[in-house]
Amino acid sequence: MIALAAPLFFWNLPSQVKALIDRTQCQWARRFVLKAPLAATPASHTRRRGVFICVGGSSRPDFSGAIQTVRAFFSVNQVDHWGGLLYGNVDTREEIREHPVALQEALDLGVRSVEEAWE
Repeated sequence: MIALAAPLFFWNLPSQVKALIDRTQCQWARRFVLKAPLAATPASHTRRRGVFICVGGSSRPDFSGAIQTVRAFFSVNQVDHWGGLLYGNVDTREEIREHPVALQEALDLGVRSVEEAWE
């Protein structure tokens, strides 16, 4: 399971998250140059489950760049983009804490991601 949460900066991920993603270039080379699969998980899954949570400060944020980057990151690392939460109008911790449903939806997503059966 990979859970990635980040703010939206100029329609994409912050540099620290992008640096983490860029450092998985070796996984891309392993899969597509060496033609070697990634190791199975301790539970013997050859694929992983991934969720993406992102907040943007504007009232109409465009998450498409961040989503595209995360989907590519997940794909290279054999992670199924299993779920996600995207929220606009959130610039501070206080704003997310005051959001009417965000915290409950995040909790529900986390619980479902580990409790639902793997296919």
